Amino acid sequence: MMKTGGFLTIVSLAILLTASAAVSGTTADESEKKPDENGFASKPIVPPWRARSAAWSDSLDAYLYLGEIIVTGDRWREGHHARTEVVASEDIAAQPGYSAGEVLKSVPGVGVSSGRKDESSITIRGFDSRRVSIMVDGRPVNLPYYGTFNISSMSLDKLEKIMVVRGPTSVTYGPNVMGGVVNFVTARGKDHPGTRFRFLAGNHDTGEALLTHGRILGDWDIYVSFRGGGSDGSVMPRSFKPIGYMGMEDGGFRDNSDYTEYDLFGKVGYSAGARTDLAFSCGYHTIEKGVPAAVDEERYWRFTDWVRTFADVTMRRQIRPHTYLEAKAYGDVFINTLVDYEDASYDPAAVFYNSTHRNWDVGGIASLEHQWSTRLHGTYGLNLREDQIKKRMNPEEPWLYHHQVTGSLSAEHHGRITDNLWGSCGISDNFMIHNHMKDVDQIPGFSAGMTLELESIWSLSASTGQGSRFPTLSQLWGDRSGNRDLRPEITRRYEFGVNARPAGGFQGELTFFWNDLRDLIDRDAARAGKYYNIQTAESRGFELAGRKPLFEWLDFQASYTYTGTKNRHTGDPLDLIPENKLDGRLIGYSAGRDTRWVLVITHVGERFDSESLTSHQTLGAYTTGDCLVSTHLSRHLSLTLEILNISDLDYEEETMYPAPGRTVLAAATVDF
Repeated sequence: MMKTGGFLTIVSLAILLTASAAVSGTTADESEKKPDENGFASKPIVPPWRARSAAWSDSLDAYLYLGEIIVTGDRWREGHHARTEVVASEDIAAQPGYSAGEVLKSVPGVGVSSGRKDESSITIRGFDSRRVSIMVDGRPVNLPYYGTFNISSMSLDKLEKIMVVRGPTSVTYGPNVMGGVVNFVTARGKDHPGTRFRFLAGNHDTGEALLTHGRILGDWDIYVSFRGGGSDGSVMPRSFKPIGYMGMEDGGFRDNSDYTEYDLFGKVGYSAGARTDLAFSCGYHTIEKGVPAAVDEERYWRFTDWVRTFADVTMRRQIRPHTYLEAKAYGDVFINTLVDYEDASYDPAAVFYNSTHRNWDVGGIASLEHQWSTRLHGTYGLNLREDQIKKRMNPEEPWLYHHQVTGSLSAEHHGRITDNLWGSCGISDNFMIHNHMKDVDQIPGFSAGMTLELESIWSLSASTGQGSRFPTLSQLWGDRSGNRDLRPEITRRYEFGVNARPAGGFQGELTFFWNDLRDLIDRDAARAGKYYNIQTAESRGFELAGRKPLFEWLDFQASYTYTGTKNRHTGDPLDLIPENKLDGRLIGYSAGRDTRWVLVITHVGERFDSESLTSHQTLGAYTTGDCLVSTHLSRHLSLTLEILNISDLDYEEETMYPAPGRTVLAAATVDF
C-alpha cells in the first residue's frame, strides 16, 4: 500500500499548531491601525473585480457565511484563480428546466446525461461523475458505494445558489476532489422571509406542489420547504422508431418511467452579533419510481424504496480579532431497494432479484482562518468522513458490510503580492483507511495560482494543482468486480484564463485547460471484468463565454467549449465527452420588467461510447431548444410557462436511452 505523503501530515500538523499558537499573538500590522467593527485593522484582501460585485460585501463576515466557507463560496475558495460559475437563485428560477441537471447544462465545460438507472450524472472537462465532488452546503454527498450522485434529486426551490468549480481546486475542499466541485448552497430564512406556494402541471400527467416559508425571529431564522409530486411517465418523441421486438420500447409513453416523489427540508439559524453564527439543517427525500430500460433491452426494474435523510450542523466563531474557527458535523443515510421483475406485470412474486443497499456516512470539517497581515491570509483545515454500506442481493441472503475512512489535512495561504497581483499556494495530505481498517493509502495534494488585474478591464489568471480520488467501496469490494489492491487515481491540472470587461456592458472570458490523469480505475474485460488501474488519460481544450446587452430589453449570452480527450490505454476518446458544446440564450424583458422570456439553444457534438454497438461507437450530435416565459400579474402572483425540447427531437444522451420528447410545464406561484 502507498505510504507516500506522510511528510505532509507532519508539515500540516506543524502548521496547524503554529497557527493555533499564533491566535494568542498579534499580526504584523495589528499595531498600525485600530480594528474596525469586525476586529480587522484593514479590510480583507479582495481582488477589485470581486469587491465591485454586489454579491461580495466588504466585511469578512459576509465571506465566512455558513455553508460557503466550508468548501465553497468564500472569497478565497471562489476566488482561487480557477474558473468558478455561480448560479444564483434568481438565475435558477429564470432558466428553463425544473431539475438541477437542466440548470447545470448551461455551464461551460459541464455535461449532464441520464442513462441506465434513470439518474442524472455530471461531467466536467472530461471527468465523470465519480471524479467530481458533489456537495450540499459544503458536505460531500457522493454515495459511499458507487461514488456517484443523482443531481436531479436535488430540489431547486431550497437553493440559494449553485457553485461549480471547473479548474484546479483548493486543497481545503478535502479528499476525493479530482475533477472539480459542484456545491449546492441551501437557503436561510433571514435571506428569504415570507411564504411561497407553487403548483406545477405538465403534459404526460405531471404535477407538483411546493410550499416554502422563511422567517426571522430575533437572533434566530428558520426556513422550511416541502415539495411533493409525480408523473405517469415521460413521452417519447414522435419521430422515435421502435426496434419492433415484443417487450421493448414501442413509443408513446416511455415504458416504466413513472415516479412519485416527496422532499422535506428545514434549516434553523442563529446569529449572535457579527462574531458567532450557527446553523442546523435536516432533510428527508423519498422516491418510488420505475427505471426505463434501453430501447433494445427487455428489462423491468423499479426502485420500490429510495430514501435519503441527512442532518448537518455548522458553527462559525470569531475567536480573535484576526481569527475565525469553522466547524461542521454531518450525517447522511441513503437506502434503496432495486427490484428486477420478470415481466411488465411487476408481480412481487415473480422477481429475479430484490437488491437492497443501506449507505450511510458521518463526517466532520474544521478550519482555522487567520489573517497574518494586511497582505497574507491562511486557512488550515481537517476533513474526515466514514463511509459504510450493508447490502444484499435478496432478502434471504445475509448482509455484507464494508466501510472505509477518508480524510485530509490541508494548509493554504493567499496573499496580495502587489496592488494588482494576487497569489495562493497550498498543500494537503489525503488519506484513506480501509480493508477492515488495516491499510492506509496516502496521496499528497497541492494547489497554486495567481491572478493579475490590468487597468480594471482585463484580468489574467493561472492555476495548477494535483487532485486524487480513492477507490469507491464498490471498486474495492464488489462481488465480482472488486479489487482490494487498487491505487488512488491522480490528476495534474493546469488552467490559464483571460477576463475582459470593456465598455458597453460586454463581459467575456477565455480559458485554456489541460488535465493529465493516471492510474484511472476501470474494468478489464480480459481479467474477468475486475477493476484495475489500467488507464492513463488526458483532457485538454478551451472555453469561450460572453454576455452582451443588445438593447435595454434584450440580453445575449453564449458559451462554447472544446474538449479533446484521449484514453492512452486504448487510444480512444473518453466516454460520453463531446468535443464541441455550444450554448446560446436570449433573455428578454417587458418595459416594466414584469415579464421575462428566455430562449436557449444547445448544441452537443458527437460523443464516443465504448459500450455502443454501432460500427463507429459514437453517439450522434444534436441541437435542442428550450424556452421559458414568466410574468408577474401582481405583487403576490406570478405565472410561468416552460417548453423543453421545443422541436420534439429524438436524441440520446447515452446509448439507447432516448431523452424525453417535447415537455410543456405551467406553474402558478403565490408569494405572501
